[in-house]
Amino acid sequence: KDTVWRFQELIVPSMSNHHDGVLVPSAMKWIHERFGGGHKNMLRKIFVSRDDAPARRLTNADEVFMALNGWEQVTLSAMSIQEQIKTFAEASHVISPHGAGLVNIMFSHPGTQVIEIAQKELLSKKPYPVLSHIMNHRHTFFLAETVQLGRKKPAGVKRLKDYNNYKVNVRELLGIIK
Repeated sequence: KDTVWRFQELIVPSMSNHHDGVLVPSAMKWIHERFGGGHKNMLRKIFVSRDDAPARRLTNADEVFMALNGWEQVTLSAMSIQEQIKTFAEASHVISPHGAGLVNIMFSHPGTQVIEIAQKELLSKKPYPVLSHIMNHRHTFFLAETVQLGRKKPAGVKRLKDYNNYKVNVRELLGIIK
Protein backbone atom coordinates (compact mmCIF):
# COMPACT_ATOMS: atom_id res chain seq x y z
CA LYS A 1 0.00 0.00 0.00
CA ASP A 2 1.16 3.52 -0.83
CA THR A 3 4.22 2.31 -2.76
CA VAL A 4 5.19 3.05 -6.30
CA TRP A 5 6.80 0.43 -8.48
CA ARG A 6 8.88 1.46 -11.47
CA PHE A 7 9.86 -1.03 -14.11
CA GLN A 8 12.54 -0.64 -16.70
CA GLU A 9 10.76 -3.33 -18.70
CA LEU A 10 7.41 -5.03 -18.11
CA ILE A 11 6.04 -7.83 -20.24
CA VAL A 12 2.27 -8.27 -20.02
CA PRO A 13 0.64 -10.52 -22.61
CA SER A 14 -2.72 -9.56 -24.05
CA MET A 15 -5.06 -12.53 -24.29
CA SER A 16 -7.26 -12.79 -27.35
CA ASN A 17 -9.11 -15.91 -26.24
CA HIS A 18 -8.77 -16.80 -22.58
CA HIS A 19 -10.65 -20.09 -23.07
CA ASP A 20 -7.95 -21.49 -25.35
CA GLY A 21 -5.05 -19.54 -23.87
CA VAL A 22 -3.94 -18.22 -27.25
CA LEU A 23 -2.20 -14.88 -27.35
CA VAL A 24 -2.60 -12.39 -30.16
CA PRO A 25 -0.31 -13.33 -33.09
CA SER A 26 1.83 -10.20 -32.91
CA ALA A 27 2.52 -10.86 -29.21
CA MET A 28 3.62 -14.44 -29.92
CA LYS A 29 6.01 -13.31 -32.63
CA TRP A 30 7.37 -10.54 -30.41
CA ILE A 31 7.99 -13.00 -27.54
CA HIS A 32 9.73 -15.37 -29.97
CA GLU A 33 12.02 -12.65 -31.31
CA ARG A 34 12.69 -11.17 -27.88
CA PHE A 35 13.58 -14.43 -26.13
CA GLY A 36 14.06 -17.26 -28.64
CA GLY A 37 15.05 -15.55 -31.86
CA GLY A 38 18.77 -15.38 -31.10
CA HIS A 39 19.23 -19.14 -31.31
CA LYS A 40 20.02 -20.22 -34.87
CA ASN A 41 21.13 -23.84 -34.34
CA MET A 42 18.01 -25.88 -35.25
CA LEU A 43 19.44 -29.38 -35.07
CA ARG A 44 17.85 -30.75 -31.90
CA LYS A 45 15.08 -33.30 -32.03
CA ILE A 46 13.33 -33.33 -28.67
CA PHE A 47 10.94 -35.79 -27.08
CA VAL A 48 9.17 -34.22 -24.10
CA SER A 49 8.71 -36.58 -21.18
CA ARG A 50 5.78 -36.23 -18.78
CA ASP A 51 7.03 -39.02 -16.50
CA ASP A 52 6.73 -36.70 -13.49
CA ALA A 53 3.17 -35.55 -14.33
CA PRO A 54 -0.03 -36.95 -12.79
CA ALA A 55 -1.52 -37.73 -16.21
CA ARG A 56 -0.96 -37.78 -19.98
CA ARG A 57 2.22 -39.84 -19.59
CA LEU A 58 3.14 -42.33 -22.29
CA THR A 59 2.85 -45.87 -20.94
CA ASN A 60 5.31 -47.00 -23.61
CA ALA A 61 7.61 -43.96 -23.42
CA ASP A 62 10.75 -46.11 -23.28
CA GLU A 63 9.73 -47.95 -26.45
CA VAL A 64 8.95 -44.64 -28.19
CA PHE A 65 12.23 -43.06 -27.13
CA MET A 66 14.27 -46.09 -28.20
CA ALA A 67 12.64 -45.90 -31.64
CA LEU A 68 13.50 -42.20 -31.90
CA ASN A 69 17.16 -42.88 -32.57
CA GLY A 70 19.21 -39.69 -32.22
CA TRP A 71 16.54 -37.74 -30.32
CA GLU A 72 16.95 -36.31 -26.84
CA GLN A 73 14.43 -36.75 -24.06
CA VAL A 74 13.71 -33.69 -21.92
CA THR A 75 11.75 -33.24 -18.71
CA LEU A 76 10.63 -29.62 -18.65
CA SER A 77 9.96 -29.47 -14.91
CA ALA A 78 13.67 -30.16 -14.32
CA MET A 79 14.73 -27.27 -16.56
CA SER A 80 14.96 -23.53 -15.94
CA ILE A 81 12.91 -21.20 -18.15
CA GLN A 82 16.13 -20.21 -19.96
CA GLU A 83 16.96 -23.88 -20.64
CA GLN A 84 13.45 -24.49 -21.97
CA ILE A 85 13.67 -21.47 -24.27
CA LYS A 86 17.07 -22.58 -25.60
CA THR A 87 15.91 -26.18 -26.09
CA PHE A 88 12.80 -25.24 -28.07
CA ALA A 89 14.60 -22.48 -30.01
CA GLU A 90 17.17 -25.04 -31.18
CA ALA A 91 14.61 -27.73 -32.02
CA SER A 92 13.87 -28.83 -35.55
CA HIS A 93 11.38 -31.42 -34.23
CA VAL A 94 9.24 -31.62 -31.08
CA ILE A 95 7.18 -34.60 -29.94
CA SER A 96 5.16 -34.13 -26.77
CA PRO A 97 2.01 -35.29 -25.07
CA HIS A 98 -0.61 -32.54 -24.77
CA GLY A 99 0.24 -30.27 -21.85
CA ALA A 100 1.29 -26.79 -20.80
CA GLY A 101 4.91 -27.45 -21.73
CA LEU A 102 3.94 -27.18 -25.39
CA VAL A 103 3.57 -23.42 -25.00
CA ASN A 104 7.36 -23.43 -25.41
CA ILE A 105 6.89 -23.96 -29.16
CA MET A 106 6.51 -20.19 -29.31
CA PHE A 107 10.33 -20.13 -29.11
CA SER A 108 10.77 -22.60 -31.98
CA HIS A 109 11.65 -21.30 -35.42
CA PRO A 110 9.28 -21.42 -38.41
CA GLY A 111 9.24 -24.85 -40.03
CA THR A 112 9.69 -26.79 -36.80
CA GLN A 113 7.75 -30.06 -36.88
CA VAL A 114 5.53 -30.32 -33.80
CA ILE A 115 3.76 -33.59 -33.01
CA GLU A 116 1.24 -33.26 -30.20
CA ILE A 117 0.14 -36.59 -28.71
CA ALA A 118 -3.36 -36.56 -27.26
CA GLN A 119 -6.71 -38.32 -27.09
CA LYS A 120 -9.78 -37.69 -29.23
CA GLU A 121 -11.59 -35.89 -26.36
CA LEU A 122 -8.96 -33.15 -26.62
CA LEU A 123 -9.43 -32.53 -30.35
CA SER A 124 -11.48 -29.44 -29.54
CA LYS A 125 -8.61 -27.93 -27.52
CA LYS A 126 -6.80 -25.79 -30.05
CA PRO A 127 -4.11 -23.73 -28.32
CA TYR A 128 -1.08 -25.58 -29.67
CA PRO A 129 -2.25 -26.07 -33.28
CA VAL A 130 -3.22 -22.37 -33.33
CA LEU A 131 0.12 -21.38 -31.82
CA SER A 132 1.89 -23.55 -34.40
CA HIS A 133 -0.09 -21.88 -37.17
CA ILE A 134 0.88 -18.41 -35.89
CA MET A 135 4.55 -19.44 -35.66
CA ASN A 136 4.55 -21.26 -39.05
CA HIS A 137 5.30 -24.69 -37.60
CA ARG A 138 4.26 -28.01 -39.13
CA HIS A 139 1.81 -29.24 -36.46
CA THR A 140 0.34 -32.74 -36.31
CA PHE A 141 -2.21 -33.85 -33.74
CA PHE A 142 -1.38 -37.52 -33.13
CA LEU A 143 -4.16 -39.60 -31.56
CA ALA A 144 -3.03 -42.09 -28.95
CA GLU A 145 -4.78 -44.96 -27.23
CA THR A 146 -6.25 -43.80 -23.90
CA VAL A 147 -5.20 -45.67 -20.76
CA GLN A 148 -7.64 -45.00 -17.91
CA LEU A 149 -6.11 -43.98 -14.60
CA GLY A 150 -9.13 -43.89 -12.35
CA ARG A 151 -12.57 -42.50 -11.77
CA LYS A 152 -11.82 -40.00 -9.00
CA LYS A 153 -10.17 -36.74 -9.96
CA PRO A 154 -7.06 -36.16 -7.83
CA ALA A 155 -5.98 -32.74 -6.55
CA GLY A 156 -4.34 -30.65 -9.25
CA VAL A 157 -6.27 -32.23 -12.12
CA LYS A 158 -8.70 -29.74 -13.67
CA ARG A 159 -10.84 -32.11 -15.76
CA LEU A 160 -11.45 -35.82 -15.34
CA LYS A 161 -11.32 -36.32 -19.13
CA ASP A 162 -7.67 -35.15 -18.97
CA TYR A 163 -6.85 -37.74 -16.31
CA ASN A 164 -5.55 -40.49 -18.60
CA ASN A 165 -2.28 -41.82 -19.82
CA TYR A 166 -1.53 -42.66 -23.44
CA LYS A 167 -0.15 -45.57 -25.39
CA VAL A 168 1.38 -44.69 -28.74
CA ASN A 169 1.53 -46.85 -31.84
CA VAL A 170 5.26 -46.42 -32.44
CA ARG A 171 5.18 -47.44 -36.11
CA GLU A 172 2.46 -44.87 -36.88
CA LEU A 173 4.32 -42.16 -34.96
CA LEU A 174 7.56 -42.84 -36.83
CA GLY A 175 5.61 -42.72 -40.10
CA ILE A 176 4.60 -39.06 -39.67
CA ILE A 177 8.06 -37.71 -38.77
CA LYS A 178 9.54 -35.77 -41.67
